[in-house]
Parts: sequence; C-alpha cells; structure tokens
Amino acid sequence: MIRDPKCSPGPAARDESSRELLAREFTELQWRLRLRLKGSLAAHSGATADRLAHLITSTTILQRQVVMLLARQEAVSMSDLARQLVISPSSATELVDRLVERQWVERRPHPADRRAVLIRLTPEARAQADQVRQLIMAGVNQLLSRLDDTELEDLVGLLRRLVDSDAESQGEARTTGPEDSDHP
Repeated sequence: MIRDPKCSPGPAARDESSRELLAREFTELQWRLRLRLKGSLAAHSGATADRLAHLITSTTILQRQVVMLLARQEAVSMSDLARQLVISPSSATELVDRLVERQWVERRPHPADRRAVLIRLTPEARAQADQVRQLIMAGVNQLLSRLDDTELEDLVGLLRRLVDSDAESQGEARTTGPEDSDHP
C-alpha cells in the first residue's frame, strides 16, 4: 500500500504516536505479567498455597512491602521504614499499627535509643513471608524460563535503567536491590 505523503504524518508525529502505542503496550504487558504471576501462585495446589494466596490478596501493597522488607532484615526503625517506603513517619506508624493488629509485626525497644522502637516480623509472619517468597520465586522462575540468559540479562538491564533513572530524577538513592523484585 502506497501512502499519500500529504496525508501521512511527519516523522515527529509518527515517532510520537509510535511511542504512545508502545507506552500503552508496555502498560498492558505489565498488567498481564502481574496477572500471570498471580496465576502461577494460584496454580499451586494445597492448603498452604491457598492460605498464602489469601494472605497476598487480603493485604495492601504497602503492607506486603513492609512484610517483604522485614523478611530481608531482622528489624528496622520506624524512621528507616518510612524512608525506605517513601512515606511520612505518621503513615508508617498507621501502617505498622495495622500490621501489629494482624499480629504480623511487633515493636521492640531500640537498644541504642530509648526514644525509638524497632519493627520486626513475628515468627509466624516470618515463616509465612518465607513461604510466599518461595512461591513467588517459583512463579517468576517459571515465567522467565522462556527467556535465554542473554534475553533475561537484557530485560533486567532495561528495567534497572528505567528504575534507576526514575529514582535519579526524583533525587532518590536506590534503596532496593534485585532481590526486591519478587512482589506480585
């Protein structure tokens, strides 16, 4: 098909519409990827997987972030928690209050600062977080098995570039590592 140059958009318009289409496709693919990961969690049968899937779906994103953050660290101060989640200290307090009510986290006195408290997972929550991490990683590994090593390195490199450039543009230091990418 031959296009009439008078009706055809110029290079800038084509580039803009191509970028817009790619941005929409990126958003759609991101959503579908999240659904696939959740589906792989649901595909695991058994009471443990069902209970863990319920825990994942019955919590907010911030609550899951706190649990996964504390699963990697023994304990954090309230101010460190707020900084790492990029939320206000009062929001961190409210968030921790809800998690204490659910018996997922506990407050402990800070050994070096009488005015501060440390937040840590309860033993039961730590065991559940470890199980959730294992299920998530199994789903991620299954999904990523479709890529060869070079493709996977390229994908991770591009995603890291997006995340790092966004953090730099907002004046933030990168606070999480590659092991933090297991959130469904």
